[in-house]
Amino acid sequence: MLRVPSDEQRAAFMKAGVKLKGMLTIADDDPRWPKVTLLVKRFSLRDIVTTEYSDVDQDSARVLAMLATEQHGYPEPAVDGSYLSATFDTAEYCRFCGIGRKQAAAFRLKKTPALGNSILQLNWIFDEYFVNRDTFGTVFKPSGVGCRPVVLDKTGVEIDSIVQLAVPQVVDLQVGNLAYKDCSRCGRRKYEAAFLRTDPCPAPSKTDWPVSKSSQFFGDGASAFRLVLISGLLCHRIKAARLRGVKFTPCTE
Repeated sequence: MLRVPSDEQRAAFMKAGVKLKGMLTIADDDPRWPKVTLLVKRFSLRDIVTTEYSDVDQDSARVLAMLATEQHGYPEPAVDGSYLSATFDTAEYCRFCGIGRKQAAAFRLKKTPALGNSILQLNWIFDEYFVNRDTFGTVFKPSGVGCRPVVLDKTGVEIDSIVQLAVPQVVDLQVGNLAYKDCSRCGRRKYEAAFLRTDPCPAPSKTDWPVSKSSQFFGDGASAFRLVLISGLLCHRIKAARLRGVKFTPCTE
């Protein structure tokens, strides 16, 4: 993926057979790939290499990491950051690395999102997902997944149409030699998440839960999140329902 900013650069890509609209995504087996690679080097553009796993790879995996393709909205109150105290027990929270918050109350949203056939992830909260209640009832509940309520920020009234997926199960990942940093303030460890763009997710120690979270934390700076893992069966149900907003990375065996 890359972003091409100037008219001159856009014209050069057009000549190479690439019509640009915002961010460009192109596969390495695309016949235009060699020309695009040369143009990226010529203009010193910033590109991001990612691995997209085939349906065969995903369907054969026993466990997969579920990753949001984008985020929408914010936990409230967002302006002053008080969503932390409104939603989490922060007794063990470290504001330098982001580790230690524990959910203690329902997430608060500014308004009811029109999710339709999508799975929602909020900005700043990279290990929680929200779906409409019908989707929960047809896709997640039959797999044994629980849910939590979501409320409107101004009133505290529960939003009937939206639920948060409940993920109480925690598993260890075989992280091996993944890069990490130990927080200089609290000493807790956080792993870099960049490997998820190109590599499989590390194998979990337990594989018989429909959904779980890694015991290890990932992220950069003051952001910390656990990886959300799902079973192959739940992945199949999500794909069969054509739910949008997430992608899947198989875990190593």
